[in-house]
Amino acid sequence: MVVISSVTETVREITRFEPRLSKIIVRDDIGEIMLGEVDLSWNNSDNFLKRAKLIPIDQEKSKYSIAYFDQSNSWKKLDIIDSLEGCLQFILEDPYQVFFDDNN
Repeated sequence: MVVISSVTETVREITRFEPRLSKIIVRDDIGEIMLGEVDLSWNNSDNFLKRAKLIPIDQEKSKYSIAYFDQSNSWKKLDIIDSLEGCLQFILEDPYQVFFDDNN
């Protein structure tokens, strides 16, 4: 999808300038943008630690919702709908302490 690819690049550009997000890997996952980190302590090929997912709600208005990957290994959607930049800012601030391990 061309729209998602340009969104993926936008997310990569925004995250690379934020120190807390600079190590985040951005993946286009079947129309949704997944953010995560590589865990080098694992010795297998599936060492991608899922952190957040941006789900397009209205691409014409550039509105997205956010989900986080919880400890039971499932996605939990938050009641947040915002612009791409607003969603990334919410993830960066992490007010519910669900995106980053250093909140514990």
